[in-house]
Amino acid sequence: MNSSKDLNQFVDTYSNDPFHDENQRGLNRYVQCCINNSTQFDNYLELGIGHGVTLDLLRQKFKRVVVLEGASSLVTQYQNKYSNVEIIETYFETFSSSEKFANIGMGFILEHVDDPIAILKRYAPFLAKNGRIFIGVPSATSMHRILAQKAGMLENIEQLSAADLAFGHKRLWSYQKWCNSIETAGFTINKAYGIAFKPFTTQQLYSLNLDPKITAALDDLSAPYPELANALFFEVSHAQ
Repeated sequence: MNSSKDLNQFVDTYSNDPFHDENQRGLNRYVQCCINNSTQFDNYLELGIGHGVTLDLLRQKFKRVVVLEGASSLVTQYQNKYSNVEIIETYFETFSSSEKFANIGMGFILEHVDDPIAILKRYAPFLAKNGRIFIGVPSATSMHRILAQKAGMLENIEQLSAADLAFGHKRLWSYQKWCNSIETAGFTINKAYGIAFKPFTTQQLYSLNLDPKITAALDDLSAPYPELANALFFEVSHAQ
């Protein structure tokens, strides 16, 4: 588990994020998927502030939002900003509550924690009977990584880059490995689809100076092809 100091250092890294536009699109699409797949809007538990993007979008749709965050600098920044949002400074591994949530979100945090399966299991008791857990994660089977491996530029598609390590990533799993891990944790996958498509590296895509409409279309294209998507969305529930 990272210390609060470590987490604050990762916040500093994200403040100078060379993948800012890409990450913002991914977070926006993740939250929109959460909203589209929610059937109850009374309460929502989200793990992580999500650059502020996740928090701001969720609070507009749900009556009460509880956000767990381990980086003290982010808690200070966003605490008491919205009347219907409660931010709790805690590690995901130690949070406890008697409350049941109809919606639990894990937007791009499972690649950061020590044990994703343990985190999923820990939050199962907090999920209401007919509730849903929403998961957003990056994928090692992104087309740009497969292409790089085929070209001999990447030895292993799950290999972490220097940038991954700088952002605190501890793993980059394939679509199938994410599916297996979610099911191992005791959940049923109701929906799984891509939310971002990245045929080339970020720098190569920037050099193409693509129209934003094309970039959005690429992300739309990823939905039915999670095996090739750069980012994934899962809607899961208690196994029946």
